[in-house]
Amino acid sequence: MQIEELLNEGLKREFKIVVSASDIDAKLDSVLEEFRATASIKGFRPVKHLCLC
Repeated sequence: MQIEELLNEGLKREFKIVVSASDIDAKLDSVLEEFRATASIKGFRPVKHLCLC
């Protein structure tokens, strides 16, 4: 991740933040993996834990 300050006048601040797609994908995958265990949708039966070994 790269952070660059573009504006610094008094109380005003402006930043440019660049995040690589691979960093976003990795974080998204970890959050989805956590959510998968606790998600529930009305009308669907809970599924037994599956081993994706």
